[in-house]
Amino acid sequence: MLSVVGSLYIYFIESNHELGIFVGLWAPTIILGAIEIEKMLED
Repeated sequence: MLSVVGSLYIYFIESNHELGIFVGLWAPTIILGAIEIEKMLED
């Protein structure tokens, strides 16, 4: 949740669009990757 708030702050307040998008996307990517790895290890 903190990464989403941070990305919104960076995107709108700091006006650094590329960094704001990056910060907003890395956390969900890691979470989804961990879920997929967990599924593979269960099989």
